Amino acid sequence: MNLDKDRIAILLYGEYRTFDIVNTFWNFKENQNIDFYFSTWNFSYQGNGELKIDYKEKITTNSFTKYFKQNIPFLNIMDLETEMGNYNCKHEKYIKYNEKAVPIHLGYFLEMMDTTSYDYIVLTRPDVFFDLNNLQKFSLKENEIGVDSSITHNDIIHDLFLYGRGNIIHEFIRKAKNYNKWGHECIQEFHDNKTFKFKSVNASSVIVRPNCRNVDNLTYDEIMKLKDEFNNEKNRILLF
Repeated sequence: MNLDKDRIAILLYGEYRTFDIVNTFWNFKENQNIDFYFSTWNFSYQGNGELKIDYKEKITTNSFTKYFKQNIPFLNIMDLETEMGNYNCKHEKYIKYNEKAVPIHLGYFLEMMDTTSYDYIVLTRPDVFFDLNNLQKFSLKENEIGVDSSITHNDIIHDLFLYGRGNIIHEFIRKAKNYNKWGHECIQEFHDNKTFKFKSVNASSVIVRPNCRNVDNLTYDEIMKLKDEFNNEKNRILLF
């Protein structure tokens, strides 16, 4: 992948969350060969009782465009409670049925873009830090999908960051949308059934949690540390 020459689409799905922090690390944001697509909800909510975080904001077009000078992104902003009405979903700290929500976003990506016009497509989330520059060190075969995780028989193939040639990611999105359940299970099944060939890459992807907002000159190591701090509450909730 050449960040200055290849036609690249970056697709970001799900809640807005900490995009305001994540995009500050993008030194490629105004590259005219890169297009950005967002499919998100009209509210973003992050909470953590232990850290006294209760952050909810209404998401509008300006929530994204204010961070771009010229390279204005393509946007799809939906009402969560309408789109997920069959599951009675609300804006909560941890949205229920998120595995059903992501295929909705994936379907809209197929409607929003001409996937055949891109050399590479990246699929990730608005709240995920990733280092796109690292990918210039890797070479993918035409049929390979790069994932930021190790791939062995017993490891989880993480769903935070994927990329590949435009045609193969288009096919991946089409099949993942129809799978109707997003996550490690979906990707693992694609891997085990040899539906797609995955290759481990290092994009340094990590979820940026809202406790990062209080840190000046934020670094990758601090993001990792604060992610674990934020997740303590979530892990305890899921155990009971």
